Amino acid sequence: MPALQLQLWLLLELTLYALLGHWLLALTPGQALLAGSGGLVALRVWQSLSTWLFAAYYASPAEPRPTFGQILREAGASVFTQLLVLPLPSLWMPPDRIVAGRPIVLLVHGYTCNRAVWWLLRRRLEAGGLTVASVTLGPPLASMGRMVPLLEERIQALRQHCRNAPLILVGHSMGGLVCRSWLARYGGQGIRRLITLATPNGGTHLARYGWGQNSREMQVDSHWLRDLAHEQPSIPVIALENPLDNFIMPRAGQRLPQAQNLTTPPVGHLSALYDRRIADQLISLCRD
Repeated sequence: MPALQLQLWLLLELTLYALLGHWLLALTPGQALLAGSGGLVALRVWQSLSTWLFAAYYASPAEPRPTFGQILREAGASVFTQLLVLPLPSLWMPPDRIVAGRPIVLLVHGYTCNRAVWWLLRRRLEAGGLTVASVTLGPPLASMGRMVPLLEERIQALRQHCRNAPLILVGHSMGGLVCRSWLARYGGQGIRRLITLATPNGGTHLARYGWGQNSREMQVDSHWLRDLAHEQPSIPVIALENPLDNFIMPRAGQRLPQAQNLTTPPVGHLSALYDRRIADQLISLCRD
């Protein structure tokens, strides 16, 4: 989501909570502001916890169960990412540092996020010797098909800047679907491989509770996903399945028949972007 839109949304939400505290509880302005800040945090903790309840409902008996620590880390990742990272992308994600003549890993974010969500993973990939680029997709609630031209624009800019250096696409969550849609529309010339991370390739039941056309497209058995399933990727695809994911339901929906399906360490959906083990796994796959 564009930073300005997110900043305005958070300001509106904070103001609403503060006014409710002032009117209903007769709080002073300072107390109302503090209570409003607590409301911002509490809502995102509740959202994170609710995803685990849905995940437990749809989980098979053979799937692992999250520990309290894993649930807590995912809640912390949700609060930190939504309230501090995504609203301030320029603070967390300086311009991409592209080295001409080297393969480039292009990171494509998920639903209602922006490029800042990659801030820690980008540092780890670069420390692992990779050249990393990123992109912000939009409009945030539009059809994923409308986001594909933005991805194409970024890919063409990288090709021109780096003299057609090979690209590796890495898409988290919805970002993996946008990458697959891009491949179907533009082909995979110059792309070494696509890696999807916790992507609802087969859809997710959680999408029925989301907003926007892209959320409807990510629902299990949606027309959009059925059409995309008929498109055979022209490049190698690796689908990374998170066995503890709390957003993709059923979790088997992360798999892709045409891909090499691998498993990541078990973590929460957003926690995957902060997990050192998953970063190492991506470094190994991008170097291969």
